[in-house]
Amino acid sequence: MSSTHTSITSTFHSSNSASWLSTSFLLTSTSLQPLFGRVSDCIGRKAPFLFSLWVFVLSTIWCAVAGSMESIVAARAVCGLGAGGMLCMGAIILSDILPLEVRAGYQSINNLAFGVGSALGAAIGGAIADYMGWRWGFAVQVPPAVVCILLCMYNLPDQEVEKDSDNGIFAKLKDFDFAGSVYLTLCVGILVLALNTGGNLLPWSHPIVLGSFATSLFFTVLFLRAEQRAISPIMPLHLLQKNPRAAMMLGSVASSIAMQTIFFNLPLFFQTVMLESARKAGSRLLIPTVGNMVCSVGVGYVINRTKVVRPTMRVGSLTLFFGGLGLCFLSSSFSELAVCLLLMPANAGVGLAYPSIMMGTLASSEQHEMAVATSTLILFRSIGNVMGVSTSSLIVQNVLVWGLGKKLIVGETAGLVSDEQKVKIIEMVRERVTAIFDLQGEIQQQVMDAYKVSLRTAFGWAALCAFIMLCATFNLVIPSMDNKKKKAEEHVDSEVTAMVTEESSLLRASK
Repeated sequence: MSSTHTSITSTFHSSNSASWLSTSFLLTSTSLQPLFGRVSDCIGRKAPFLFSLWVFVLSTIWCAVAGSMESIVAARAVCGLGAGGMLCMGAIILSDILPLEVRAGYQSINNLAFGVGSALGAAIGGAIADYMGWRWGFAVQVPPAVVCILLCMYNLPDQEVEKDSDNGIFAKLKDFDFAGSVYLTLCVGILVLALNTGGNLLPWSHPIVLGSFATSLFFTVLFLRAEQRAISPIMPLHLLQKNPRAAMMLGSVASSIAMQTIFFNLPLFFQTVMLESARKAGSRLLIPTVGNMVCSVGVGYVINRTKVVRPTMRVGSLTLFFGGLGLCFLSSSFSELAVCLLLMPANAGVGLAYPSIMMGTLASSEQHEMAVATSTLILFRSIGNVMGVSTSSLIVQNVLVWGLGKKLIVGETAGLVSDEQKVKIIEMVRERVTAIFDLQGEIQQQVMDAYKVSLRTAFGWAALCAFIMLCATFNLVIPSMDNKKKKAEEHVDSEVTAMVTEESSLLRASK
């Protein structure tokens, strides 16, 4: 999506609403992931996993045939439901079959697969958009997804679940935090609506924008109250009340905002400032994404061997911060090698930070808390992804409107003969990014400069979020994985000793 969203939105003359392609997807995947986990506890892992795969396949076909911006945004929302289930169930199944002390290594293999997919998606997606059309970018995903369905159907075993009528699915789901899920979706979704429309489609003073902010705040309050009262909250508030987990949750949100800000807007920079095709813009992300993959895989094995996570978390935070800072100076005058080197630190930082925060959260949690800690971290990361796309879109669109107003000068030397022509050009380049290629001379350069300022500002926002993560996690005291394993073994030994003592007492009493 990162290398094709400009082609999609230009087709529907909606480039200033491009963020909805990602936020609609991320909203549904964020809010409904916990439901998959709870349902899988009732009916087993296989059925929810297959269901999410089928939803993903059918909604991807819908994306490929969508005839309007509204249709493809709706299709992306349904696609997010399937993708959220796939991610959630994949993590749960991995946790089911692997002990903590070896999980980092297998997580690295999972990260490797994810990295390969991301690298190929960014590079191949842009080429497909250029040579075959963006619709084929969705269509080519269907056959591999169907193969995954077949593999899971015949290789994923059915899990034994309790069949007692007193513990049926409805009895188990009665404690599910439905209210929290609804309130979270509404508060985040309405906030995204306000951020994406304010200063972009509507003035900041418009009643819809102001009302959206107020309504989002109202549902946020309801969400927090619901979490305090829920038996099984989707966001347990006690995890946010004590370090190191609270700081790592904050760091996860901040790093996700930084990551999405960078990755969502880099292809836009290449196409609007450097005047590159979608294929070229996507291919520029290939090597940095491979670097992300290598770091993500490597950090898993480092943690697996050393049993500590703080060093890699520190290095990842610093690398992400300096990577975001470096992108603030990205220019069309740089050589291809210089651009590639400038993109590497941010990608490497994310590859180092994400697994470190995940393993640090698990190391800081007791055995009975690991499932809820994992789901809460994923939830915070997903919220960060949503906010990363929406806040960066807010920055880019608002700064772009201001920049175009300042840089496009009416006059014969500039090529603009009237204020009406200026307004028309501003609307055209905001609705259809590819319109920049149709402009010529000084007008084209002025539009490119306006996009450069707006996108550099967004990269500055990413650097600020990375700095917040750095401050939150740099001095944390995180238990080592060896200590965690020893504590678990001591806990088991104490329980066994207590059982043996109790049994001996009962035997003596019977005599």
